[in-house]
Amino acid sequence: MNILSFNCKNILTCGPFFMEMKEDVDIYLLQEHWLFDCQLNMLNEIHSKYIGIGKSVDTDDPLPPIQMPRGYGGVAILWRKELDHLISTVKAGNSRIQCIEIEGDPNIIIISLYLPCKGPTNSTQELLECIDQLNEIVCTYLNTHQIIIGGDFNEDIINGASSQRKKCINDFMQDHELSSKETGLTFIHSNGKDSTAIDFILYQNKYSENIIDIKKLNVTSNVSDHYPILLSVLHHQKKLNTSGKSKTSTKTFNKRIKWDKIDTGKYASLISTEISSTRCQIQNREDIASGFSTLNNIISKASKVFAPKSNKGKKKPKLQVMNEEIRKAISNKKTAFYNWKNNGSINDQHNYYLKQKKLTTYELRKQCRLEIALRRINERQKLIESKVSDTKTFFRMIRNQRGKMSKHIDELNVDGQIYNSDNQIINGWHIHFEELAKKSVNTKSEKTSNEWRIAERQLKLKSFNSNSWFIDIKKICLLYNIENIEKYLDNPLTKSKWKSFIDNKVQSYWTNKILDDSKMFSTLQYMNCQYTIGKIHPLITTKTANNRDIVRIPSRTKIATGTYIFQSNRASFNKNKVNPTCKLCNKSPETLSHFLLTCESLEMARKRSVDIIIDMGSELLAKSYFVEEVDLIQLIVNPFYYTVNKCNNEIVQNIAGQLERVCRQLIYNLHMKRYDLLIKQQKCEKKNNLS
Repeated sequence: MNILSFNCKNILTCGPFFMEMKEDVDIYLLQEHWLFDCQLNMLNEIHSKYIGIGKSVDTDDPLPPIQMPRGYGGVAILWRKELDHLISTVKAGNSRIQCIEIEGDPNIIIISLYLPCKGPTNSTQELLECIDQLNEIVCTYLNTHQIIIGGDFNEDIINGASSQRKKCINDFMQDHELSSKETGLTFIHSNGKDSTAIDFILYQNKYSENIIDIKKLNVTSNVSDHYPILLSVLHHQKKLNTSGKSKTSTKTFNKRIKWDKIDTGKYASLISTEISSTRCQIQNREDIASGFSTLNNIISKASKVFAPKSNKGKKKPKLQVMNEEIRKAISNKKTAFYNWKNNGSINDQHNYYLKQKKLTTYELRKQCRLEIALRRINERQKLIESKVSDTKTFFRMIRNQRGKMSKHIDELNVDGQIYNSDNQIINGWHIHFEELAKKSVNTKSEKTSNEWRIAERQLKLKSFNSNSWFIDIKKICLLYNIENIEKYLDNPLTKSKWKSFIDNKVQSYWTNKILDDSKMFSTLQYMNCQYTIGKIHPLITTKTANNRDIVRIPSRTKIATGTYIFQSNRASFNKNKVNPTCKLCNKSPETLSHFLLTCESLEMARKRSVDIIIDMGSELLAKSYFVEEVDLIQLIVNPFYYTVNKCNNEIVQNIAGQLERVCRQLIYNLHMKRYDLLIKQQKCEKKNNLS
């Protein structure tokens, strides 16, 4: 069985992730799904193969749907539908803990955990509360179940620095003989670097032989700043008795019977009648088993007939109104019910807690009725004060009156013809849309019309110095190489042809202008003069939504377009005297070639990637029969430069999928290394100046 722990940072953005992992994961332990209590049903809609259960930050005090802020927090567990008959939910823990139980040999308790982060002042107290609840859960199932805990601990419990938080978690693990496995850094900093390990999966030492592997996954469709952790564990199902005799067993009646609410006389009479009509001869053991089965069926039948029917599954109607008084009354009602339940649920009318429960219920209903009446009075007052021309209020009143039937059509008017019945309304729709699809009558002005004659006169008589609107249009047409526009007045094009004609002219003009202007910029010397409207240059595209790949694009585009500021650029454009020498190695001017290939301080960040680029670039260009000399700087800055005259789309795809990824990684690594070294130099200079 494969169990994946994952801090998804908004589950609604993880559809591609679940699609990619659907064949490899049986159970998901999710943290930070960002759903509120009224949205938890969406967990069953994430993927057709999975169902689940979860808790939100407002589980204990649900927010109304109209007041929901941006989502945060929450835990959930999803499992395959094929495992549903083995899984039952466990009601334990707070809104940061979600548990399920899986039948097996032994049974397994799986916990999805999201511990509070270090930021808030009361985070340590929240952490201790979560640890206390985990202690209670683990102590309950320790001797009978295998326990697995996975989630975001917001603390490096293996290699992190000593702290009170780490000590609390490690003490909990030591008390219950829990272990984990180091999988590397699991959290990605906003700068794109892997920074710390805070995601773990815990298991019991006595079941360590069932643990196959725990590993960190690097999934291309992952858009969260956490890596998912995958646990592979052996799961032994209980052996079932599949003999022929066991198949004859019947379902038992498991419903608890309230004997004070049924007619016991009729119940006993039905059982006696059924027993009298049953002929059962006891001669061997099989007859005894058959007799017991028959008796159980008779009792079950009588119970189903006379037991009161359950209201389970019938949802109570939601409140139609809400205000601060109603919210307070709901809280008081819940508190009173809780006190009555904890004190024995006594139904004596003189009982204090029962009286409080009834009083709070009465107060809640009273507040609801008052709010409904107040809204009704205000609505009537608005109608009285509204003007005759206020159509907005009029139609709002109609929509409120019609309610759910507001989108239902009971009458349709098409060209003066009224359609009433369902079939007639459908026929009316057909007639209406058939008319829309027909070619309409040309409404363009004829040559004899005043509009046409004015246009002809203005175009032929007005000079280019005129302020006429027609001359402005003529200038725009000439700009886009549309000459002799008078002929289009005499012989107008159709709408589709005119649109296509204008699009081609405008795109052709701007394509040529951009290509011509780009040749004049020295900073674009490494960019190939290739431009197509509507297409993104492959240098700034990414095939994944991975954060680490996206953060590399800015530095990559600055290098490619010549806008990355080196020390030599500062020396050239600064009014003051600036030394162009590289501040890292202090040996030669800091130029693009120096930065990419020769700076000794960046050698460790460069060496391996440059070798890969040379080997991979040579192989890909050789496959395309490229025989010209290749510039290594050009290959790193823009490998697509060598594909301009190649019609083979395969070489472009190979460069985009293989070589460009390595070039982008090299430039980003050099940029980050240069930045770190410069920051360290600045700190040292500050210390020296202070001393």
